[in-house]
Amino acid sequence: MGHVTRCLALATELVKRKYNVFFVCRIDEKVNTEIVKNFNFFLLNSKEMKRDVTKDYNYWLGVEQEYDAVECINVTSCGRNATWVVDHYGINHFWEERISFFGCRVIVIDDLMRDHFADIIIDYNLTADYKRYFSSKLKKENAKYLMGISFSILREDILQAMKYNFSGEKNSCLLFLGTPAPSLFNRLIVILRRFNFKKLEILNPPRGFVPYENEVVISFTSNIAELYQYQRIVFGACGLANLERIFLGVPTISFSVSDNQKKLSDKIKEMELQFCLGDLNLLADDDIFKSINEILKKSHDELKDFFSKACELVPNDGVKKIVDQIMLI
Repeated sequence: MGHVTRCLALATELVKRKYNVFFVCRIDEKVNTEIVKNFNFFLLNSKEMKRDVTKDYNYWLGVEQEYDAVECINVTSCGRNATWVVDHYGINHFWEERISFFGCRVIVIDDLMRDHFADIIIDYNLTADYKRYFSSKLKKENAKYLMGISFSILREDILQAMKYNFSGEKNSCLLFLGTPAPSLFNRLIVILRRFNFKKLEILNPPRGFVPYENEVVISFTSNIAELYQYQRIVFGACGLANLERIFLGVPTISFSVSDNQKKLSDKIKEMELQFCLGDLNLLADDDIFKSINEILKKSHDELKDFFSKACELVPNDGVKKIVDQIMLI
């Protein structure tokens, strides 16, 4: 969902610049297509190839990349003069070279520092490494590299939302890990239940999750910035939503829940942008409990000072700067 969300941020700005925008996706139960309902939407056919969401991203697409590229062209009838924005860990330079063969331009959003064959490569993370991309033998001539947090991709509703308000008594906490392995979610929820929070809201839990009496399940929200305002603290992963929380100054205890988040979580901890505890896969349960307990003891003023400074790091014009560059290719 994070990938769809940041594409939505670019799509909204591109429409303002008079682009005709459409989304292309494969069937995935984790993707709520409701958020792109205002755009033309093409759903690709499924093919008999098992989707394997493992650490090997090559299996995430579910089909061969060349097959996918050809189907994208056939379904949308968009060949020469079309610009494709790609945000998918299962797609790499093989797909990009194939789609370029049809006369298309390619924009890639990626934080895995892989080889690409694209006109523009975007990595807005704190850990972006321009040298890694530039050394690629597959780069297109005159390719542009938009690196670092100055190119942060944030949706318009986040940019226009109020910063987190530290005033008032807040009795609710929020758990939002994105879509990690259910085993990770289950470990953390068991730890959090030891605190007996008055109210624990849980956004997008794994299928089959049964909440306790003090827990409220939220399957989808169209205004997450407002949801954050009611929380004493948020427990989250170091994905796209975490950048939104840093921008808004939301008090957060964060974890890395996947390989691509490890370096980012280390950087967040080093820069003291949040209370980042590290890799949820490796942390011991008792250590997590003790760390959270110490953080919850901090005063209102301590939290306000810590998170108010962090939110100043993320700019509000990253999407506009990216689209400016797209219009030049």
